[in-house]
Amino acid sequence: MSRLRPAGDRAEMMARLGARLRELRLKAGLTQAQVGRLMGWSAEGGRVEVSRLEAGRLQLPTLALILDYLRACRADVLDIRDILKSYTNQPPVLVLEGREAVAEYVKPLGQDAVRAIDEFELKREIAAEFKVRDEVKKGEQKTKRKVEDAALRLERVRRMVGRAYRKEALEDTLHGVLKELGDGLPRGQRSLVCDHGRKLFRRLLKPGSGRGRRPKPVVRPEGVGEKALVLVEEQMQKLYAALAVACRLDWMPRPEEVGTVKDKVRPFRVKTAEQRLEEEELAVVVRYNKARALVLTTMESEVVRELEKRHMTWGKPYQHWVPVVCSICWETIGRPEERERRVGETLTGLPDSELTRTLARIAVDTFDIWVKGVPPESVPS
Repeated sequence: MSRLRPAGDRAEMMARLGARLRELRLKAGLTQAQVGRLMGWSAEGGRVEVSRLEAGRLQLPTLALILDYLRACRADVLDIRDILKSYTNQPPVLVLEGREAVAEYVKPLGQDAVRAIDEFELKREIAAEFKVRDEVKKGEQKTKRKVEDAALRLERVRRMVGRAYRKEALEDTLHGVLKELGDGLPRGQRSLVCDHGRKLFRRLLKPGSGRGRRPKPVVRPEGVGEKALVLVEEQMQKLYAALAVACRLDWMPRPEEVGTVKDKVRPFRVKTAEQRLEEEELAVVVRYNKARALVLTTMESEVVRELEKRHMTWGKPYQHWVPVVCSICWETIGRPEERERRVGETLTGLPDSELTRTLARIAVDTFDIWVKGVPPESVPS
């Protein structure tokens, strides 16, 4: 049977082994011809074989040949143990072929996809190996190790990429549902709505569990509004219909098709709709806090400048008052009358009412000028 791939790893190992054997021969003070004679060959024939072995040109030496060499040099197997172990610790040739085929297949999806599939495949192989070993140790082996060639492994990964594509489309649709419902859907009900949509979509993909069996209906979760459930059910039906029209229900992308789904697939690390919405909301909060901190600093600087003009110091009353005015300005964007009323209420208790009104006007004007450059998504609703 011909080899499936060039034995580059073996050739490298044989070169290292040959160099180590040569060191052992020189350490023993023997020539190649003498080692050949000690191994039972003729002087010339033995010299040629030993020379080929030490040069790494003897690609398939027998175990008996290597042991005879060590015996002739009065060396031990432990002298070459590290080289043999480094070679046997590597995955089998067929596994390496499969990994190379998969890496080439997912390459258009980017390095993150290549790393993700490598981690997944490695965990899968380790889990299968430990499962078999554990069963053998208990004396009740039931699992048979599967020998998977490159074609079978590639087919399995193609199926995984197809599932990732459909999952990405599903989570995108559910994310759109959550965005459309907005504040009308309580935060605690988001998972209920999304899980209901996922169950319904899985039922659409696999309508029946056997011949003649009617599929069980998907039970609606309790405590969720009718509007949210109707919307998610409609969107799941539309998503299923769109995938069916595009022939994507059981799609396994061929190598030439992988590049077309690069922006629609994040293999094996698809974020749920709830996670995406929470990240978006957190990003808005972070942007708001940054913008608020910057505008507060600007307002404080303007107030301090006005106080310095009047030869006054930046005291505690103003240190506590400016952040309050800043918060009021943020909360009343687009409502100037309410802002003026609420800012006026904060002036009571401050010294020199004329000065505080001037400082309030400076602070509000500073806010109005500064907030024009703030992105709309940073403005609280």
